[in-house]
Formats: sequence, C-alpha cells, structure tokens
Amino acid sequence: GIPQEFSSRVEMPQNNQQQKGGIPWFAWVLVFGAFAVGLLVHSDVPVSALIDEFGKECSKFVVVDGVSIHYCDQEPETHAKDTILLIHGTASSLHTWDGWTDVLLENSYRVIRLDLPGFGLTGPSKNPRYDYSVPTVTKTVYHFLEKIGASATPLVVGGNSLGGEFSWRLAVEYPSVVSKLILVDANGPYPRPNGLPFIFKLGGVPVVGNILKYVSPRWMIKKNVEDVYFNDSLVTDALVTRYHNLVLREGNRAALLMRIKNRQGEEHFGALRKQLQNLNVPTLILWGEHDTWTPVHFAPLFAEDIKGSKLVMLENLSHVPMEEAPEKTAGITIEWLEA
Repeated sequence: GIPQEFSSRVEMPQNNQQQKGGIPWFAWVLVFGAFAVGLLVHSDVPVSALIDEFGKECSKFVVVDGVSIHYCDQEPETHAKDTILLIHGTASSLHTWDGWTDVLLENSYRVIRLDLPGFGLTGPSKNPRYDYSVPTVTKTVYHFLEKIGASATPLVVGGNSLGGEFSWRLAVEYPSVVSKLILVDANGPYPRPNGLPFIFKLGGVPVVGNILKYVSPRWMIKKNVEDVYFNDSLVTDALVTRYHNLVLREGNRAALLMRIKNRQGEEHFGALRKQLQNLNVPTLILWGEHDTWTPVHFAPLFAEDIKGSKLVMLENLSHVPMEEAPEKTAGITIEWLEA
C-alpha cells in the first residue's frame, strides 16, 4: 500500500480514459485518419487559378462541342513547309510537345497543338452527355480543326499514347484531313498480356474507382511521370508540379474516370485492326524501347498493319520519348518528313 505520509500527495487514476487526458483510442485513430486523408485528397482547382502559370503566349481558347479547348497555333518565321497537328496522351497537355514545337518551328513547320477534352487547361465539356470516349473525342478534334479553319488542307498528324490513338482514328474516320501520320508509343487495338496500368485498372472498378476524383497526391503523380521516363533524373520538381496541377484542374479527374469507364473493350479490336490495315497514309512509328505503359510489342504490330510504315525503336527512352528527348526524336521526324 501507500505509506501514510505520501497518501495525501498521490492521486490515483480513476480510469484509463482519464489517464490519457480524456481522449479515447478511437479518437486518435480518427485524428490520424483525417490527417492522412488530408495528405491524399485534393480539391479541384479552377482554371482561372492555373492560366497565369500554365498558359502560354500562344494560348487561345475556342468552344467546340461544349468544350472550351485550349490550344496553340504557331507559324514559323518563314513560309511553312507543312502544318503539323500534335496530340498529347492521358493526363498530359500540349506542354508535352514544347521541345518538338521549338525544333519544328525552327525548321519552318506550322505547329498546332491542343489540350484534349478533360485534360490540361481545356477541362470538361459543359454538355452533361459528353462521354469522353475515343470516338467522341476524335470527332471533337475534327470539329476543332474545322472551327479554326485547319481542316481544308491535309495535315501531318502526330500523337503520343492516347493521342496516338486519336491520330490514327482521325486518319480512319476523316482521311481527307490527314496527309501523314506520326505515332509515338501509340495506343492500339491489340491485347495487353499484363493488362492496363494500375491507375486504369483502379478507375474501372465500380464504386472504388470514384476515389480517383478526389485522391491525387503529388507523390503518386511523380511516380507516374517517372514510370513514363527512362531517365528519372529528368523528372524535375517543375515537371511534376505541372502534371499535378493540371490533373487538379476543375473537372479533369471526373472526366478521366468517365473516359476509363467508357473505354472500348477487346471485342472491338478486330474491327479496329481492319480499319488500320486499310489505311493508306505514310506513317512514322516511334517507340521507346523501355516503354512499360504501352507494350513494346505494339510497335511491330502497327508496322505490320499500316502498309509502308517506318518503325524506329528508340534506345534508352520510354513512353514519352518526344518529351524526354525532343531534339533527337524531332530530328528523326523531320528527316522522315523531308525524305
């Protein structure tokens, strides 16, 4: 027991809750859980808060199919040899073509590039029925070219990843618009033995996939960017910030989720592949040998399906070679264009 002389100075705890300052264990769980959620969940950012940082001197906006499309249309100082339309991939923006644009302008090419619906500064459509599927967005790209007066003369059309699919779909659906085709690690109508990248798998899971509308931590964006680069040292803080902030653009995450859910399945691949095989347009295929997002075996399949195409495999490059090594890949492209 407690000696008599100390008993008046010792207070015995009445219960466990008081001993811990009156805060039960589950309250601590809630506190730490809320802290963790705060680190993961990011609110949408209005486009007005992003334009100053990510808009360009060449930035313009035009409304097409209920979408306020952000684009650049840049002319060279001398007479343009040709007009080139460049289309970015998933969760990217027209900035991915900055390096190519500089080289192409220096070599007297006019360059048009845009942020696709649901990406970059463009953001979502005001039409609630807009489904962001590949056929729908392909049609919007064509309407965009009509709207800016660039559909009358055939263009060189180039695209990376998802943008590569829009490029060859544009050639299939609107052949009069496309004079030449450049496919950079393009998505194609071919099976993926290892399935889609994790982010697409998650987005396709009912209910659970909705988490993508709210959870976009910077570390996750950084990992995805590193996944599409071969040389991680080129993934700078500024690059990650751009990708992250534009993903947070109001409505973009909801649009991406809808795009994933409306993705055409393998049952369409046979018909789509026949359309590719019927294409009659000069085509350059560029592919990073270390691409882990779009399977490398797609490259020879594209080369086999598109008659007369040229395939160039790129050493020490991955899914976005035009962004990781713009001078090298733009140089290969110009050499092919002028051959």
